[in-house]
Parts: sequence; C-alpha cells; structure tokens
Amino acid sequence: MTATVSDAVSWLQITYSGHPMDPQFERLLAAAAAQASDRQAAQVALPLVSETYEQLMQRSVKELRGMLAERGVSCSDCIEKGDLARRIVERCSSTTYYARAPAGAA
Repeated sequence: MTATVSDAVSWLQITYSGHPMDPQFERLLAAAAAQASDRQAAQVALPLVSETYEQLMQRSVKELRGMLAERGVSCSDCIEKGDLARRIVERCSSTTYYARAPAGAA
C-alpha cells in the first residue's frame, strides 16, 4: 500500500505494507513516515541553471550531458549539442531538481 502523508510544509510518498485495522498500524505508519522524511531530508536542491543558450554552447557535450544526468532529465533524444543546450534552458532554468546530499552533509 502506498500512502501520501502531508504536513504544512511538504508531501511525503511512503510505502507501507499492512492493514489499517492492524492494532500496530499507527505506530508502523509513523515509523515508515519518519524513514521517508529522513530520505527526503538527505536531498539537496540543485541550483537553477542561469546560463543562456549561447553560454551553454561554450561548454563541452560531456558537461551538458552531466548537467542533465545530475537532474535526472533524459537526453536520449538529443542528437546535437544544440539539442542538449536547448533541453537545459527549457527544463533546468525554471524547475528545481534535487540530488542526494553528500555523506555527512545531511
């Protein structure tokens, strides 16, 4: 069963396997929510990309692909360097993406 739990700040998507009539349901669900919250806290927001298309075109293809991969944005349909730069401008300049925090940072 997947439960969505919300508080005043955020939504947590947690996975819990059990039945609501189980006497331990509330305790087990709270533990699953705490674990999901810990996973969410272990993420760090990546900065928005503020570079223009022309500035991105000065970077290497490897750098552009890395920027997209870091944000989990597919570039499998990007054939030319310009396609990669356009994808970054379209998807990474106005949407915040999250990555795992480095060990010891959370």
